[in-house]
Formats: sequence, structure tokens, C-alpha cells
Amino acid sequence: MSTPMTDTAVNATGTRIAAAMHTGNQPLREAGWLTKLPATEVENTTAQLVTGLSPGWRLRIADLMNRLNGWMEARSRETDAADTVSTLRERRCEAEREAEAGRARFRELLDQNGGTVTAEMKKLRAAYLEQEETARELESLTGEKEKQLPQLSHDTGCKATAYVLSHEGITDERVDELLGDFLVLHGAELFSLLNMKYRQFRRTGSEYMPGVMEGVNDADTLYDSFVMQRIAETGRKYSGLMFRDDVLSLTGITPAGSAKADCKKKKLI
Repeated sequence: MSTPMTDTAVNATGTRIAAAMHTGNQPLREAGWLTKLPATEVENTTAQLVTGLSPGWRLRIADLMNRLNGWMEARSRETDAADTVSTLRERRCEAEREAEAGRARFRELLDQNGGTVTAEMKKLRAAYLEQEETARELESLTGEKEKQLPQLSHDTGCKATAYVLSHEGITDERVDELLGDFLVLHGAELFSLLNMKYRQFRRTGSEYMPGVMEGVNDADTLYDSFVMQRIAETGRKYSGLMFRDDVLSLTGITPAGSAKADCKKKKLI
């Protein structure tokens, strides 16, 4: 004997079905459609989509966006630091070249003047000595900045991992929900049609009919092959991803940018 549903369960079921019907009435859109909008429309459209979500999903999306921003900020800090190191290295090389050229010119003039140091040569010597000192300071500063890069890279990896795991958790959960909602709304029709298809195979592939071999062209084998080819195989290879769901529109099908690649920067401690 089945247990009657409580009022809470009834209300929850009603809410779930209403939400599924709302999603079903949404236009079918290509995955990633939100990012393809003009920049002027993205912000307003995103705000509208978020407003239409349930409180629970709004919190989940807000947390995901915070993690995304955290990763992007960490990546920006890492990139800026790497650019700074590159600039310092370039400037040090320039100072070394200028110092070397100045010293070579000083020796040339010293030889030409028979060992006499002129006022012009004194200025030249002060200039190349200053460049040598600058090069040493730049080398020291570059070393200090380089030491920070591994930690910044690790921070980027940590932030990227947090974002990617959150993204995958949300999308995995949402896909399961949408499949469940689809079966709630269309399962009876789908399974009825599949049953009719199986009956069709039973008529033409009965074990009592001549030429029918079990495991080759009997009804069960033909039906399983039909389901595998038309549903399972198509689902695996289908590339034209299209959805009606606002959550997947906001999250995107895959993590943004190079987040997954940046996960590798996280040190295994």
C-alpha cells in the first residue's frame, strides 16, 4: 500500500512540474548564445535570466560567478607579474648593453688621449658606471619578482580549480534535473512510442518466424539496436547542443577560457 504524499511533497512536486513547464516554453537556443550577444546586451540579458531563477539557483550562480571572478583576478595578477619580470629583464639587458658600450668608448678615448682623462671622459665614465649599477639593481629586483611567480601561479591554479569544480557540479546537477523534468513531461509519450516500436519488431522478428535468429535479428536485438543507434549513439555524437534552460545559459556548457588548463598550475602538496 502506497504512502500518501504530504502537503509539502505535493507542493514541491507542483513547483517542480511548473518549473519544468516554464523551461519547456522557453525558446530553444544554441549553447553559448549569451556570449554571442552584443556587449551592450549581455549585462541586461544576464540580469533578466538571473532574476527568473529560483532563490536557490540564484545563490549557486552568484557563487559560481564569484569563483570565476576570483580565478580571473588571480590570473591577471600572475600575468601582470610575469610581464613585469619580462620588462625588468629587458631593461637590465639594455642597461648592460649601454654600460658595455660606454666602457668600450671610454677605453677607446683613453687610448687616443695617451692615458689622459678628459672632462668628457669623466662624464662618460660616470654614465657607464651608473648603467652598471642600474643593471645590478635590476638583476636583484628581477630575482625578487621571479621568486613570487610560482606562488602566483599556484594561486591561479587554486582559483581555477575552485571555479571548474563548482561549474562542473552545477552543470552535472542541472543536466540530471532537466533529464528528470523532460521525462516527467514527456516520458509517458516517449515510452509509449518505444513500446509501440518494440511491438513492431515483435511482429517482424518473432522467434517463431522463419529466418529469425536469436541475438541477430530477433525482436529484442532489433529493439536494443534501434535504441542504441537512434538515442545512445546520437546522444554521444550530437554536437549541435541546444537548450531551453536559463541556468545552462548562464553557466555555459564548459568552464570559461583556459580555466581547465590553469587547474594544472595548482601544486600537489
